[in-house]
Amino acid sequence: MNSDRLAPLALNDPRSRWREAEGRLYPVAMVRPDLYERSLVAVRETVDQLQRFETVEALVEIEPQVRGLVRKALTERELSTAELDLELISSAALNLRSTQIEAASARSRQLEMIGRARARHEPWVALAESGERRGDRAPLPPYHRLEMRVADGLGLHVYVDFDPSTARPVYGMHLVQLDPATGDWLGEAASPAAAEFDRPEPWDDEAQRLRESSPPAAGGKPPVVP
Repeated sequence: MNSDRLAPLALNDPRSRWREAEGRLYPVAMVRPDLYERSLVAVRETVDQLQRFETVEALVEIEPQVRGLVRKALTERELSTAELDLELISSAALNLRSTQIEAASARSRQLEMIGRARARHEPWVALAESGERRGDRAPLPPYHRLEMRVADGLGLHVYVDFDPSTARPVYGMHLVQLDPATGDWLGEAASPAAAEFDRPEPWDDEAQRLRESSPPAAGGKPPVVP
């Protein structure tokens, strides 16, 4: 199992390089399940050894030594390194650990935003946004924004996507239930209403109506998007 030359654009970006290498590693499961199983064990064990590194920058610094950690992991499990591509396994482990680090960082930021909003008695907090608004104009697709009502964790997902049948923007919203303490997704809202519009004005108006609504009384249900 030999690694091919990585794409030139990935060479200067460690995360891209690690992701690309990982993508080359796992398809071996289709043709050599035995190699795949050993590779998977090596990745998991190496990630365990990388837990002490808490930033992506630290992973970049340790990268030249990770092949040694892979060998150590396989030796400790009494598994052979024969036919294994230790470089790809190293990159897969680095990619997985970097993903864990970034997820933990995102969660920390989310908890901080919720705590700040609660301390300021703000009714809603924006937890995530991709794409960008253009002043007072509607954002261009693709656009996604997740907001949470601080009092009860009602989540409002507003989005702009292309309608493949018309090639025009569609403006939508969807209610979900989040944990008001952490912002973690719990499932559909009690009234998992969804709505889509072909113009931004009613979309903005309806989202604003929801933001201005009061939390339901205990045992009540979130407002429904008509």
